Amino acid sequence: MTFAVSVILPVYNEELVARVVCEEVSAFADAHLEYRFIFVDDGSTDRTMLILEQSIPDSLRDRVIVIGHAINRGKGYAIRQGFRHATGFAVILMDGDLAYSLQLLPAFVDNLGHADAVLGVRSRTDARNFRRRILGLGFHQIARFMFAINNRDTQAGIKGLTLKAAARVMPALTCSRFAFDVELIVALRTLNLSIKELEVKVEADHHGKPSHVRLIADSLQMLADLCRIKILQCFGKYNRIDLCTRIGEHSQTGY
Repeated sequence: MTFAVSVILPVYNEELVARVVCEEVSAFADAHLEYRFIFVDDGSTDRTMLILEQSIPDSLRDRVIVIGHAINRGKGYAIRQGFRHATGFAVILMDGDLAYSLQLLPAFVDNLGHADAVLGVRSRTDARNFRRRILGLGFHQIARFMFAINNRDTQAGIKGLTLKAAARVMPALTCSRFAFDVELIVALRTLNLSIKELEVKVEADHHGKPSHVRLIADSLQMLADLCRIKILQCFGKYNRIDLCTRIGEHSQTGY
């Protein structure tokens, strides 16, 4: 069955909220028949995947699915794996712990009728986790400088692309962890795809949630990834995307 919108939700060690998240997603899917949700377990070492699989109602198992891999590879890698199962007109990338409300999805889909990509922009009033806020602000400013990005927020955990745009950029992306978002924007801009921004707000009950971010280790990893993206950009990596071949592969394999 083909659905109009595919929503990809990467998750990692979220057993404390997995059941509630799955129940919310299932309720939304039951009320919105055009959506399909793809959970991607990124090598969780707890019971996240098992809880998700057990929490999906039998009547929705074709519209809420769980896939996974044994080793933690990072958000970017998980999203690319989820994209292999995407169909329809639009693809929404969304934090798997539902930091953002599912009620935002129709607005993203509506805006994708007028743009190739829609990026979430977090409200300035959001009282985010301190480590996330410091790391996010510093990373965003460095990315803006290195790549001349004028987007207001690179790291918000909700983004939308038309399937056609996603099929062009996904094969070119190499980052598996937090720099994935920046690489995605660099690829979109290199291909002159149209981008809109949509203000979003982090859910109130998410502000106090413990972060998986390691301030020093992840900061160094993100800086290294930015340097690698810059080198790839200088060598024209994001210009050499064979559109015809990729769309042909997508139509044949579901990629």
